[in-house]
Amino acid sequence: MIVYRPILIVLTVACGICAAVMAPLALMTAVMAFDAPGSEQKVWVWVGSLAILSIPLWFVGGAILGWMLYLRGWLRSALLAAAAPLIIAVGVGGVLFVE
Repeated sequence: MIVYRPILIVLTVACGICAAVMAPLALMTAVMAFDAPGSEQKVWVWVGSLAILSIPLWFVGGAILGWMLYLRGWLRSALLAAAAPLIIAVGVGGVLFVE
């Protein structure tokens, strides 16, 4: 039998570490979007900048959603919700590393 609670705790800690690491990186990257003159008037620069700034929130949201699903009794869904941001981050990082 799979023990769900310790796995969820490990995933929560991993999400917290990833959020703490990504927050300064996302802030530095989002600010660089406005480097070119006149770019603060472009809507897509703002959309991209806010999308980059939301990356740490996805890790926090995944961990919170995982615990909410765990408390409702949806154990496998809780693990999937907590692991989804981590899987996506590894996938995107792997694609960027290969390129």
